[in-house]
Amino acid sequence: MPEWGLPILLNFSAYRLLYSLPGAAPYDASPGIIGIGQLSDFGEGLSVRISPARNLTLNGVSAFEDQLDVGLNPALAWDSPEIGAPTHYRLSFFELLVDAQNHTQRRFGPRIYTQSTSVIIPPGVLEFGKAYYATLDAVDSPGAEATRAPLIYSIPEMTAQTATGIFRP
Repeated sequence: MPEWGLPILLNFSAYRLLYSLPGAAPYDASPGIIGIGQLSDFGEGLSVRISPARNLTLNGVSAFEDQLDVGLNPALAWDSPEIGAPTHYRLSFFELLVDAQNHTQRRFGPRIYTQSTSVIIPPGVLEFGKAYYATLDAVDSPGAEATRAPLIYSIPEMTAQTATGIFRP
């Protein structure tokens, strides 16, 4: 880990992904690739060290499509990234709702940290009658112990994110 006072670089690249509930203005989720570390951690030309996980599915169906009736404990699965070898994956859940100004907003939900390429969503994460989306981060952070101490971050950390479509239990 770098000593305090050494220059730290943040490299960020995102794409626009809009989520909209019926009749409401959209929410811009903007998933992307994030890197934090010293310049030497990025390689020549600030190259990407990790890409997003591939072929994300929800109950065996492409997770990029909106889905109804996925159940309270659906299975998410994916293939490893094309570039890099993640130390772990971070799966974040978000409830979508409409605010008083008729805009789609998100409410942060639980996170799951795993070294596996599949997860069955545990009880208590999803509720019937609500709309959700999830993000999946492929994380390369050699000093992290994400499955033991997920809230303790390590530098460098390179993260590549993908996101599901809207799904409902």
